[in-house]
Amino acid sequence: LGAIAVNESIEANIRVEALHALADWGSPSGRDRVTGIWSPLAGYRSIEDARRAVQSAMPQLADHRFQDLTSALIEAVQAVKLETASAWLLGTLRNDELSDSTRSDALEALAQLAESALVNEGVQFALEKGSKKLQREALRWQAQSADSLQAIKFALEAEDIQGQQAAIASLARDTTQEAMDLTGKLMAQLVSGELSDALSLDVIELVEERGTPAIQKMASDYKASLAVKSPFEEFALTLKGGDVEAGKRIFFEREEVACLRCHKIQGNGGEVGPVLDGLASRQERDYILESIIYPNNSIAEGYESVLIETKDDNYFAGLIKEESEEKIVLNSPEDGIITIDADNINSREKGLSGMPEGLYLMLSKREIRDLIAYLGSLK
Repeated sequence: LGAIAVNESIEANIRVEALHALADWGSPSGRDRVTGIWSPLAGYRSIEDARRAVQSAMPQLADHRFQDLTSALIEAVQAVKLETASAWLLGTLRNDELSDSTRSDALEALAQLAESALVNEGVQFALEKGSKKLQREALRWQAQSADSLQAIKFALEAEDIQGQQAAIASLARDTTQEAMDLTGKLMAQLVSGELSDALSLDVIELVEERGTPAIQKMASDYKASLAVKSPFEEFALTLKGGDVEAGKRIFFEREEVACLRCHKIQGNGGEVGPVLDGLASRQERDYILESIIYPNNSIAEGYESVLIETKDDNYFAGLIKEESEEKIVLNSPEDGIITIDADNINSREKGLSGMPEGLYLMLSKREIRDLIAYLGSLK
């Protein structure tokens, strides 16, 4: 995989995939990267081999101009815990020719791998010279100090939802009593309706992680109230506040959910599920969330599956692609496109959605929120 990643005669997207595979080496998805079939590996794999491969590839990839390759290298460096790449990560953060997303990923990796002096240097650079996105990421990793709590309070008062979310995430790492008091204040504001719904998930997770028993009881009661107000219960927390760009990466890159395998956007993707271009113009976010967590509640027209028994005792299951008085044309996962004469049909039953139940369990609530934000932006 390391040799593929540095081989310039190979297409860039394949080299990127090689780096993704190295990043996943220690805990690979149970879903096959090529076919999408569930085929988990048996046994444990140490990241040592992957770390050596990434370290060997660094000299040839460190100055690469292809941004997707740089992003994949950051992911691999972080996953294999390659601490010797800290200086490169700082340089990547400082590179204003790269996207905010790539530089933000570099800062996150730097914060997790580097010594405090380098981390502080990166954080200060991002706070002083970075974009809003970089400043938000820097706030998450700002060294704990008296000044850090003031920065958190300042960010919470600003009209920037993602900045407020970053401040709440940073608050989770502050162990002072003042930080605990602020946590309780945020929870009270959420209960009273003073706080934006876009921050509800962040506050609930903050309280569950480090709130006092009394504050955690408030959070528990708040979640219980959602079961009365919303059919989605606590998943209602994911309807607002997501990051569109993060959701886009989940849709196009997360192999565990394989969205692109079944759905098409701008001509890219599969045909098993509905085309999602213009989705937000047709459906509200409640519908999008329902489709993710309860896919069989409401199946899009034209994507209903059926189980057909023929008079010669054969069974076929698939999506109806065409139907007339003379025939039914199915798109079957097992048999491909098949045509069945109407006269040969003995019985037919409505099947389940082609989208598996429980697919949402592969994602955290924050990731579901980001995915909804992206799908809700497709107008």
